[in-house]
Amino acid sequence: MRVGILYNGSSKMPSGRERELVSVNEGATISSMIENVLGSRYEVIPIKAALDIGKKVKQGGFDIIFNICEGFGEDSRGEAWVAAQLEMAGVPFTGSDSMTLSLCQHKAKAKQVLISKGIPTPRYQVLYSTSQKLENDLNWPLIVKPVREDASEGITQASVVKNKLELNKMVERITDTYDQPALVEEYIDGRELNVAIIGNWPCLEILPVSEIMFDYPPDQHHIVDFDSKWVPGSGAFKGSYGVCPAELLKDEFKAIAEASKTAFRILGCRDYARVDIRLKGVTPYILEVNPNPGINMDSGFCRSAGKAGMDFPDMIMSILRLAMKRSGVKEIPIPKRHVLVSSERMNAKAVGPSDIETLLQWFNDKEIAKMMDDPHAIYTREELYDAFFLGEKKGFDLMFREKVTDAPIGFFSIYNINEGSGNGEISLLIGDRKRHGTGLGREILDAGVRYFFDGLKMKRLEATVLPGNEQCLTLLRSAGFVEVGVLHRRFFDGQNLQDEILFERLG
Repeated sequence: MRVGILYNGSSKMPSGRERELVSVNEGATISSMIENVLGSRYEVIPIKAALDIGKKVKQGGFDIIFNICEGFGEDSRGEAWVAAQLEMAGVPFTGSDSMTLSLCQHKAKAKQVLISKGIPTPRYQVLYSTSQKLENDLNWPLIVKPVREDASEGITQASVVKNKLELNKMVERITDTYDQPALVEEYIDGRELNVAIIGNWPCLEILPVSEIMFDYPPDQHHIVDFDSKWVPGSGAFKGSYGVCPAELLKDEFKAIAEASKTAFRILGCRDYARVDIRLKGVTPYILEVNPNPGINMDSGFCRSAGKAGMDFPDMIMSILRLAMKRSGVKEIPIPKRHVLVSSERMNAKAVGPSDIETLLQWFNDKEIAKMMDDPHAIYTREELYDAFFLGEKKGFDLMFREKVTDAPIGFFSIYNINEGSGNGEISLLIGDRKRHGTGLGREILDAGVRYFFDGLKMKRLEATVLPGNEQCLTLLRSAGFVEVGVLHRRFFDGQNLQDEILFERLG
């Protein structure tokens, strides 16, 4: 079974915001942690979000995607856009669908749904400018937030306002800085609770409730602002911490569980979610519902899962299996990669995820990669995963290993295959420097060529080499390739355009 882990990379916050910090997204790190959990059971491919991600995952043959993407580029709305691409591609994925992600991100619209079902949430108004009149029935103090940001972005101690002057200042800041309306809510001075839910309706499990405790100076409001989440050196970060399980009376827990489960259901959440609540008396006021919440090791969701007896691998497997059951995806063990080509000393199988680290090292070694397509290129891990496992394949990539030790020896690629004309191109390398000059290059080339003509029933193979690469020129000539011409100014080496010599061999 092939599982993709879809994440968005780190980026800078857009200019004009109050800080220039690395994005709060930790997608690549969490992706690696999930890969470690799932890699022993499935064929796991990390995938960085892209504009054509739906097309890529469909062509890549993925059975299911573990979706931890929290945005695209610098726009958090991309969380829903990426999910929509997966839906259009018909590829199942963990967590909520694009409609729920979009709805819950727009805090005011989500609150409208909650209110329509009688679920307590702070009374509110959306202000588009400072000239808009505030409704008289809202009670001071108020708290002012961007209407569609997450991760406490845009929230500071100054967000809690006590008069019209402070309100106007915050509304102006949000509309100017974030280019969106301001959500103005009644400030509920109560206990801050995180309610983690796992499951699918009607089988929902409330994990042990976590409470945010505040050790703030007397003049500071007990709120989870940006500093308390993301600025380790700040007083807010040092003065706020999670306690799980929260001490709750039976009636309090019952009200919290009922409101949270109902919110999960009516907003369309799937697999897992976190509901943020202010508890005042026995009334749980829902601040927002977070589908696909953060699941890093220090997250509130992970803390609650731990108290429920689930370690990180248990939590990841539970989320994946919930999505598989919901989507009708059957669990299949890792497919065995069969030997496609054999030579005297080596066997070759199709490149798999476990080969990426080795290939990354080889491809970025200029001496080793001198017969590659672009020997001067610098490759990243993301680029190799993309090249080998995403999108439509028009070729075959083989990893050659020694028969006796199973040690990786070399790489052979047949690409740009045209089935109509029977043409293709090749590149190869010997990755083990100690094996250079031992005849293994010729052995790989002969085996790869034989696979192309006899196994794939193709007709013509070509290769290009830089004129100064005498070792590769000699190798191709000795293997029956014929020089047919020069491709002028075809290769850019980073400084100049160079000619390449074109070779061909007919089947």
